Amino acid sequence: MAMLAPLLLALSAPVTLVLRTTPLMTRRRLVTALHSRFIRLLTTAPVVLVANVGGMYCYYLTPLYDIAQQKPWVQGLIHLHMFLAGCLLSWYLIGRDPLPCRPPLRTTLIVLLLAAASHDLLAKFLYAQGIPTSAGSLEQIRLGAQVMYYGGNLTEVLLAVVVMVGWYQRSGRQLAREQRRQARSAEAASRTRSAPQRQVIAHDLTAGSTSPRNAGTRSPPLEHGAFRASPGDRRCRAQRTRTIRAPIVC
Repeated sequence: MAMLAPLLLALSAPVTLVLRTTPLMTRRRLVTALHSRFIRLLTTAPVVLVANVGGMYCYYLTPLYDIAQQKPWVQGLIHLHMFLAGCLLSWYLIGRDPLPCRPPLRTTLIVLLLAAASHDLLAKFLYAQGIPTSAGSLEQIRLGAQVMYYGGNLTEVLLAVVVMVGWYQRSGRQLAREQRRQARSAEAASRTRSAPQRQVIAHDLTAGSTSPRNAGTRSPPLEHGAFRASPGDRRCRAQRTRTIRAPIVC
């Protein structure tokens, strides 16, 4: 339960939910706290491993187990520590919520592998040695060690699946952003290359429309005192020209 419940809680992204639903001042304070030096130190790989694995070894391999059985408030504090340590491990591995410094995939897998190996080693040691002796009979102790071993393996497999799915989704989004950026760059380069050609074509069209060859022709104005023939005079001239050019029939 100290590993399955934190896994489900980390998948629900509670910090992201708080950032989306709280007022502005609360969001600013939470973001400031998330980027504080203490949180940065708390979310480093060694601290995550020591808090999660070290607490379990200290609880089962020291007299702390007997003390917790005699004092309920110590038992409550230990359960709270294990739950918070499991939340820290799941939050660090899954990464649905914002982190001050997101670890790379290699570091995440190494932390998961070390935590899983440490849990399995502790369960096997408890099963082989029959400790803690005050937990009950040997059969009960070995049954509890088996539950720790197989239940821990199941939770760790689920953690590995969630980690790899999250990595696949982030890689897909990053690839899509890179493809969009390349498409925008290619489009901008194409526009830059075609801009001078459009300018030359526009210049040629402008020059062609204003040239004398394409401009409308107009008859030059008559000089002062020039004679303008009437339509009747032009017809008479045409008739005389046809009479002169007609052949003589004998």
